[in-house]
Amino acid sequence: MSFNIKSVATMTIQFEDYIYFNSREENRMKETLPVLHNIALQYALKNVQVPSYRLYSFVPSYINDFKTMKNPFYIYPALPATIDHRGASGISVRSASPETSIMKIGWQTDDYRSFSEQTRVNLLQFSDIKVLDPGNTFITFVTSSLPFDQLARCIPSIIRIGKFNSKASIAVKETEFYPVRATDDIKRMACDWIVNPIDLPSGLKIGRDYVASLLRMNPNDLLRDVTFTRPVPAIRLKNAGNITIPICYHFQGVNAS
Repeated sequence: MSFNIKSVATMTIQFEDYIYFNSREENRMKETLPVLHNIALQYALKNVQVPSYRLYSFVPSYINDFKTMKNPFYIYPALPATIDHRGASGISVRSASPETSIMKIGWQTDDYRSFSEQTRVNLLQFSDIKVLDPGNTFITFVTSSLPFDQLARCIPSIIRIGKFNSKASIAVKETEFYPVRATDDIKRMACDWIVNPIDLPSGLKIGRDYVASLLRMNPNDLLRDVTFTRPVPAIRLKNAGNITIPICYHFQGVNAS
């Protein structure tokens, strides 16, 4: 099934509060990795008909949630970036280390000496957490079957994200793109962004059709340093560092067009 891409947008996300989400647990440390998962971003953008913050339920329902997507767009995972307004393109995509802080939730106990009880509700436990500081800027890309002016109206300027329901501002800019032909002449194609393996075209298997490094986090692992060893549909973004990304058009098997 093809996704007729009519527009691509570069999205910048700037934090106005401390943002915390539990990517994974390192003993008593709740680790917040410098990656915004694209599934979390769809909830934050209010593109599904369910609350983005669930207080009393810990059972994920992503497949059912994404069957009710409001607008036909796909968003990739977001990475920290520096914004260069002096360049001709107006933006450059470069890796940057986000500012982080360590906070303590609750009080110090010695319960690390015993097994923890199973968590039944989606609440913060007593422990240390790592958070992303205000002022950090993340960047990602949005593809859509809508023209850019309609796509821009679908994306709010302010979102709430993370377990603190923290505030972040959103800005989108139209990005020129052109398709990378999926032919047998292209034996290897490097992807310049982090992707969600669930959203890749069906039938692709790691080790056979592509090689990649796994980024362990919730709700599912992401892929980085991806190199495809077979032709896959892809686009190249002209005024965003000329990066190449595979065409993804669905979440958890739900078509976005």
